[in-house]
Amino acid sequence: MRPKNDSGMKAMLLSQHLFTKWPIAMDSKKIFLSLALCLLAAHLVSSQDTFNKRYTFGYAAAVFTGAEVSDSCIYAYGIIADSVPPRYQPGLIWAKFSHEGELLDYKPHFQDSVRWDSWYGGLESYQDGFISSSRVQRDTGASVMLVRFDSAGEIVNSSEFTYFFPTQGEKFIHNMRPASGIDDKVLLPTREYNPEGAGLNQETILQLFDSTGTMLWRKNFGGVHGTKMDFPWHTAALGDGFVVSSYTTNTHLVNQNFELRNYIFAVDTTGELLWDYLSPADLQLGHPTSIYAEETDGSVIVATFLGEEIYANPVENTALWGPAYIYKLWPSGEVEWTLTLHEPLPAFANTFFYEMIKASDGSGYLLAGQILQADDGGDERGWLVKVSPEGDSLWSRQYRYLPPNEVTDQHQLHDLEEMPDGGFLMAGMTVYYQEAPPIQRAWLLRVDEHGCLVPGCELVSTEEPGAAPALELRLYPNPATEHVNILLHDPKLPRRRGAELRLLDLQGRTLRQHPAGEVDGVTNIMPLQGLPAGAYLLQYRADGQVLAVE
Repeated sequence: MRPKNDSGMKAMLLSQHLFTKWPIAMDSKKIFLSLALCLLAAHLVSSQDTFNKRYTFGYAAAVFTGAEVSDSCIYAYGIIADSVPPRYQPGLIWAKFSHEGELLDYKPHFQDSVRWDSWYGGLESYQDGFISSSRVQRDTGASVMLVRFDSAGEIVNSSEFTYFFPTQGEKFIHNMRPASGIDDKVLLPTREYNPEGAGLNQETILQLFDSTGTMLWRKNFGGVHGTKMDFPWHTAALGDGFVVSSYTTNTHLVNQNFELRNYIFAVDTTGELLWDYLSPADLQLGHPTSIYAEETDGSVIVATFLGEEIYANPVENTALWGPAYIYKLWPSGEVEWTLTLHEPLPAFANTFFYEMIKASDGSGYLLAGQILQADDGGDERGWLVKVSPEGDSLWSRQYRYLPPNEVTDQHQLHDLEEMPDGGFLMAGMTVYYQEAPPIQRAWLLRVDEHGCLVPGCELVSTEEPGAAPALELRLYPNPATEHVNILLHDPKLPRRRGAELRLLDLQGRTLRQHPAGEVDGVTNIMPLQGLPAGAYLLQYRADGQVLAVE
């Protein structure tokens, strides 16, 4: 957490409802509305509502780590940091929103001399409320808590437990996301340090609870890999049991000749192993941070990343992570298909998919998380992709608050839900260093069925039939209040020099200036705090000239 103070500043940007083109080669006072813009406006009217909102609840910092959607509202769960003594004490936050993202209610949860955090806790509907998990830290050590909320955000009950292994040496235990299955049983994985292992060995421990929160059993499933490290990432109900994705490696034991592998396995409600799969040793795979279990046929979709061992010096190598790697796995161990998602620039190790869902119409799987790409400003962006049931890439969307020059910002999406009336909801956080504190804010985005925050982002306009996609600059909403979403389509963007977005007043004075990056089709978000109500121009400049204005 990066606790800061709130500024509470808001401003309004007023302009025309239809996007007005200002031709570059002509007097800017002449306004032309083209047929293409009329068609776009019609598309916007017919699309689902989208929104992009952040929240602090009056606290020093806030993060959403889970969300659930009902027919009438949105529920979210995460972490807050209190700004009163004891300063910046982390606690839990439960919140309720309308489908339009308006805050209806929230409940903070703090406990004296206790630090709660739920970074991987998620949120899942359970009975008449919700379940999640949290790490609990006291001066005497750490533990994990399975927590159940009612529909009003009150904690109904919690089950707290400490280390599976003898607590000698370093004490380490971390919660992961629970899953509910048959007879309302709940499986909760934990990532724990085994002091009896070699090096800083971490292992996968599973705990099963009944519907009252009573623990039925605890077992170590990391020991099958001997001295190699193994820790869990995701779990899902499957048939009469659960499937778990974990990561196993020898990087804590060696400086070269790494093994980077996925270990996917299923257990029944007695803790017996049903089947398991260990990815090939010559296929270097990263953390399998998200899975989706198909109840109809027992298959599992796994999302991870391809890795590569890179020379660092004569005695030490390092592992770099490249494209996303998604595969469909059968319980027999057969891999039906694989998909390698090549984004325009290499991805760093801090790139993850935290959640995967299946579209209700069966059109494919959606995965949400974050992407950190080399040579493009160094900022993490929210990332949403869609994959067909056959393993084809359908589309990829990235979302970021515009970074100032040479500043790394963070945009993470920790959970993903389908909205009952169409489109998708994502929950996470932003760390945006350019604005007034608190810079760390809980984040909700609602996009349409194409992943568009700016409606119509899937439409590719061309100047002539059969021609290459034309350059486009779109703004939404317009008029805007707290921020404006900017979609830039420029196929030549990776080759442009000095590509930037500038906000100008009608006197031509530059008020905001941001690098446009190198990746085409990113939805950029520009905060408008501090601007008086009025009309403004947004310029896209590159190669020493103005290429587009809205």
